[in-house]
Amino acid sequence: MLKLKASIQATGYDYKEKGFVVCKDSQSRLASPPSLREHHQGYYHKREYLIPKLIENGELKREGNYYKFLKDCYFVSKTLATVIVWGLPDKKWESLKESVVPFPDLAKTPYDQKILSHREPSSITEIEEPSVSVVEKFYDRWKTNSSYSRYISQEKYLEKLFKNDDTNGDIDMIFAKVCALNTCYSTRILAPVEVATRIMELIKSKENGLYKRLTERDPTLVYDIANGSDLNNLGNPRNCYSFATKYCYHQNNKKDFPIYDKFVKMSLNYFQMEYEFYDKPQLKMGNYKSFKKIIGDFQKRFGLEKCTTEQVDKYLWILGKDYLSK
Repeated sequence: MLKLKASIQATGYDYKEKGFVVCKDSQSRLASPPSLREHHQGYYHKREYLIPKLIENGELKREGNYYKFLKDCYFVSKTLATVIVWGLPDKKWESLKESVVPFPDLAKTPYDQKILSHREPSSITEIEEPSVSVVEKFYDRWKTNSSYSRYISQEKYLEKLFKNDDTNGDIDMIFAKVCALNTCYSTRILAPVEVATRIMELIKSKENGLYKRLTERDPTLVYDIANGSDLNNLGNPRNCYSFATKYCYHQNNKKDFPIYDKFVKMSLNYFQMEYEFYDKPQLKMGNYKSFKKIIGDFQKRFGLEKCTTEQVDKYLWILGKDYLSK
């Protein structure tokens, strides 16, 4: 039997392969801590989804300043059980001497958020394990579903615009690209002239110009575009990281520079939580070199190496936007 090292009193034990049981009379904190939503959005959404389900099913009830488990409750993993009890995935359980025989009346299926509501009315869909066929299915949906027609039109315009030659540092063309990206992706660029000027300087760099670095797949180019080129409402430098990934993605013909945004982040966090495809528990995606490695490891884990950068991007974006954000 295991006990959680925290002010919350909770015990539990490993069950079956990766499952975990939280014992009757264990406590659970009421509100999810802000850090869960900030750093572990996938776990946050699971906790917000499952707590009401546990209450509805008569397995959890509020008692004063905490929830109380009314029966032994079976979860898909020890980490998920920890999130439900404490609100954070990194709290540790310690071993106790008592041994426990699993009760025969435990639910056959562990609690998990496999079922998520889809944006389309009355559509409940199970999130499948990633595969080439699943990615291709999502990509086909992107191209044919009318709900994405506005985004497709924008991408066609951007594709045409980014074919225009600005290798000589044409500030007018660079400015047009910055403004178009900002409008189509809502990247909240407040100083497009400054951002365009920064990109012009990188293009004109004699030793290591922007287009050379695109060809070399240099991840630090994203940092050099993003860092301090934009300004916030107070006129102070603002990092435009997501914009910079989108600029490199489009300027390099949608190859080698995957896009970072909140929906892609949400999907990757979900798959890390479910399958632990990355060698570190927390995905630190704010560093682009690290982000590219995370995307690469994700593709290797699920055999998606033959999928294009665009296909993987659309898959993760649709999954985050229309499934996980609901």
